[in-house]
Amino acid sequence: MTRHHPDSLSLMEYSAGNLSEPHALCIKLHLDKCSHCRSRVDTLDSLGAVMMEQQPKVTVSESMFDSILSKIDSEPAAEPAAAAAPRVSALQKLLGEDLNSLPWKRQLGDVSVLDITDRFPGQKE
Repeated sequence: MTRHHPDSLSLMEYSAGNLSEPHALCIKLHLDKCSHCRSRVDTLDSLGAVMMEQQPKVTVSESMFDSILSKIDSEPAAEPAAAAAPRVSALQKLLGEDLNSLPWKRQLGDVSVLDITDRFPGQKE
């Protein structure tokens, strides 16, 4: 089990979708392995859903609804899904490369580090 966990504010911001991509990726990778924090985020997601349900209702014109339906109807039909693809980690999806082909630098024992700052120009974290 993991001994270090994200703080409550980071989990709340992750649940709300307010984190930058690199920070959200770090939280996502942690949640993949930590059931305790995953449970906390599930609770925050449920709380957010309850809060959204309590927001005042907004009326939408009938023409807006028809416009959306016509756009849905005009979209080309999606091709049938191919056979199940091998599972790809969130990090591999973000980087778009095989993780084993990247220039990892060995730190201590089994710990290696990869500098990905050049892949996210303009990020402040």
